[in-house]
Amino acid sequence: MSSEKAEIKACVCHWLGELADDSMSAAGFTRRRNSLTYRRETEDAIQKIEVAIEHHPSEDPNAAAAVYPQYIVAMGTVNKTVETMTGGNAQLGGQFDITLRGPIEWTSPKGVGARWHIYQPDSVPDIVSSFRGFVARWTIPFLDRFSRLRDLCNATLKGDDREIHSQMEVLRVVAAKSLCGRDAEALEVMEEWFGAPGPRKRYGPVFEYLANRLS
Repeated sequence: MSSEKAEIKACVCHWLGELADDSMSAAGFTRRRNSLTYRRETEDAIQKIEVAIEHHPSEDPNAAAAVYPQYIVAMGTVNKTVETMTGGNAQLGGQFDITLRGPIEWTSPKGVGARWHIYQPDSVPDIVSSFRGFVARWTIPFLDRFSRLRDLCNATLKGDDREIHSQMEVLRVVAAKSLCGRDAEALEVMEEWFGAPGPRKRYGPVFEYLANRLS
């Protein structure tokens, strides 16, 4: 890591400690002193908020870096089921250690951004304060809705308020429904999202898995 990158990370970590750790801790998230990742364990999931830093962002050549936080939800039983349904084919199932992932701006209404540019060290406190407010307003309530397996079963798949953003994540909803004994619903989701001839052939192992469960 270059000295500039190390200095930016150290500055962000310092202000996270000063301005964000207490409010994040109140929501159950903890962060190691020199880490950019907040973590909490819920009933069925491990959830993380990563304060990702992009250096020299292309959209603003005057910025030293951009803070573009990400959320991650990992439900072990769901991930294992996706791996089983797809026969361990990562081209079908994606990363088997992740259930949901995306920029935290996806947890807010469309048009509400969550990307902040760092120009000088004195811009970091305001960035961290904005991050803290955004996470409290949007991201933590979103993650609260995915603390249990049954929450994933009822995720919104379509519309402006959708909570699922890719076909890989749709497979996680399918797996959750199967784990909850809702295999018929899981198959309905597969038919809706992957029922056309091409996708049906590609995702044949998943259709076969669910058909066997229902037989």
